[in-house]
Amino acid sequence: TKTPKGKRPSPETYTAPDAIQAHRALFEAGAAKVVPQAPHGAIGPPQGTFVLPKSYVDRAIKDSGGDVRKLEQLLGLDKGYLGENPVLVEVARPSGLRMPSGNEPGANPQWTAGGFTSGGVPEAVVDQIQVGTYTVRPVFPK
Repeated sequence: TKTPKGKRPSPETYTAPDAIQAHRALFEAGAAKVVPQAPHGAIGPPQGTFVLPKSYVDRAIKDSGGDVRKLEQLLGLDKGYLGENPVLVEVARPSGLRMPSGNEPGANPQWTAGGFTSGGVPEAVVDQIQVGTYTVRPVFPK
């Protein structure tokens, strides 16, 4: 059985330090999120928000061939979540990058331990993303 949200242990209690460091290295070129519409203000709750490695998101966008539903699948998102005109939020220097515990707001029932989405996409949590620390652009420019 799965440990209920709110009672899951810290990843540091079951993940080797070198594995945590290797996971963090995936985000050295920046972090990104694909969202349904352009954000206004800070992104995510005060406890932090999920992000993906920018390099992985760039590759998924390319591999999707302009198909939003395929992009959702590649990123491990629910079908229809991104709407029709998603935007890419890029964070060059994310603050507080850490492996998710699964207790964060936004951790869905498919959450699995180990720093990867249920679809196998590397993920991390960063501190709430503040205005002035991110850029936004259309995923599929018209």
